[in-house]
Amino acid sequence: MSLQFDRCAIYTRQARNSDAMLSSCEAQQFICRDMAEVFKWEIVEVFEDRGESNESLARSEMDRMIAVIERRQLDRVVVYSIDRLTRRLYDLAKLLELFDRGIVALTVVTNPNFGNSASSRFTTNIVAAAASSGWEDC
Repeated sequence: MSLQFDRCAIYTRQARNSDAMLSSCEAQQFICRDMAEVFKWEIVEVFEDRGESNESLARSEMDRMIAVIERRQLDRVVVYSIDRLTRRLYDLAKLLELFDRGIVALTVVTNPNFGNSASSRFTTNIVAAAASSGWEDC
């Protein structure tokens, strides 16, 4: 059985609000849209957390994206870089588990092979396990 990744969402985040003509969220979105266009993924939703810290996953658009994933309304999430989702290893592990449960692929523009190989996934799991053990603050 071949999986097609048609329904795509873009997630962007910037820590500080900016009055610049092309904000970080807009730049991230532009680049993510280009990638989706190349692969002919249909963008069905854009989640944009402006002025939000990555200290936790408690962000309005992150919450909304998680709900959409849990309802299985997406096939893929595209982010510019992994740190736009989170910089906390434990939170990353939770998100990756959610994506796996919801059968949602994650595409990271700056690292397109993220999670695509067994060794990449194994390394991510080891790091996530260490993070959940409280080692993330060392």
